[in-house]
Amino acid sequence: MGRPRRGGPFLILGHNGHIAWGMTTTGADTQDLVIERLTEGSQDTVDRPLDPPEPLESQTETIRVRWGSDETITVRRSRNGPVLSDLPGLAPGVAKDRHLIALKATFLLPGDRSADALMGLNAATDWGGFTAALSQLSAPMQNFIMASESGTIGMLSAAKIPLRRDHDGWLPSSGWLREGEWAGFAPTAILPQWRDPKQAYVANANNAIVAPDYPVMVALNWEDSFRGDRLAERLDTAQQRRIEDEAALQMDTLSLFAVDLVKSLDDWEPADNDAVQALQDLRGWDKHMRGSARAPLLFARFAQNLTEALLADDLALLSSDDSSRRPWRPRSSVVLGLVKTDSPLCDDARTTPVETCRDQVTLALRQAGRATGSGETWGAVHLARHDHPVFGRIPLLSRLFGRAMPSDGGNDTLLRMASRDGSFTGVHGAGFRAVYDLADLERSGFMISTGQSGHVFSPYYSSFLERARDGKLRPIAGTPAVLARNGAALLTLTPP
Repeated sequence: MGRPRRGGPFLILGHNGHIAWGMTTTGADTQDLVIERLTEGSQDTVDRPLDPPEPLESQTETIRVRWGSDETITVRRSRNGPVLSDLPGLAPGVAKDRHLIALKATFLLPGDRSADALMGLNAATDWGGFTAALSQLSAPMQNFIMASESGTIGMLSAAKIPLRRDHDGWLPSSGWLREGEWAGFAPTAILPQWRDPKQAYVANANNAIVAPDYPVMVALNWEDSFRGDRLAERLDTAQQRRIEDEAALQMDTLSLFAVDLVKSLDDWEPADNDAVQALQDLRGWDKHMRGSARAPLLFARFAQNLTEALLADDLALLSSDDSSRRPWRPRSSVVLGLVKTDSPLCDDARTTPVETCRDQVTLALRQAGRATGSGETWGAVHLARHDHPVFGRIPLLSRLFGRAMPSDGGNDTLLRMASRDGSFTGVHGAGFRAVYDLADLERSGFMISTGQSGHVFSPYYSSFLERARDGKLRPIAGTPAVLARNGAALLTLTPP
């Protein structure tokens, strides 16, 4: 029982009566840009380090356009992957003369058996079956966390991890040099994994899973550790855990980023009355990102203003007035590190005076304090937005099919409701939550973020919206007898 993949015959998350499992995204680096060099005098072969020049594969694809003319494109491919530089404007100034740029990625490899891995996971009954099934996974890399009815707990970060010869994937490699090749993939035995650890729990919140000296290069750049640190903090102090405790843990709203950033300003007072008042309000706040409170909104505006004050002169995307051109923002830990070290980067190179980090903090506090009225709340601007995957892009229909609701949490809390485009609208969070009781699986519970029907006029289209916001769970009951006892109806679909 659990969450299936739409259109798929197996569960992505859930339990099978013997083990229960969940997953978080690893953020592994499993793709490279490869610069291909055309053979001298040729437009359809590329050089290889040890082999003769290799012909490029080519195929024509037609994209049908409604109410317009069809578009026909030619797609070229090397052994490393599709040639991206053939697409206009995708790699300006990079591919020139005899050079092309190809994308090499584990999710583009032939012979992908990820579906077999998930099917095997659904049938696994113990740690051995769990790891054997996931050894077939190609992409994307996920941290699979499991618990079994026999008491085993563990985590395996599974997928194909490339073994790079003499580069780390941070910059494009050269397809005509042996140093840029992949030497194979890491065997399952050396992938990051933990079974029955001493601390008696396994946990991850998208934070780094290995140290920099790990024998396999999983990633060079990780998500911030604030959420993972908070999760460990809660679990380290846990005693006997109940289902209600685990459900509450998923709804935790404490921002360790807010804790650390405000604490870094101890023993300092800004020379501006509005900034002084804003800082006092933040010091008196408990650092929980609750939708009903004003302080989280004040902090969010302060952090956003501070990020732009510190880095807008260095990062062009931040200085754009068009929020659609700001698909990402620097990580919170970057801003925190600059403030803590009083970095020279705090100076705005576009202005004549030299600003210190405290100057920029004062400015950001003053702006946030003046912008945040006494009656404003975080939830008024931090709406969890549920857009329809198709109709959400069509005016008018997007309002009919979409749903939005004030939400707790933020980018750096366990209850993740992250923003992406320069606004505070929540667009990234958990679509499925569950708690499994391996002593009695009939006591397990789940929640999805909207409803169980895809029909907009059904009463079940968004019937779980408020329950999901409030952290409530619905029972996961698997047998017909239990379902009947709980008042469920049976719907039988008979083919004609």
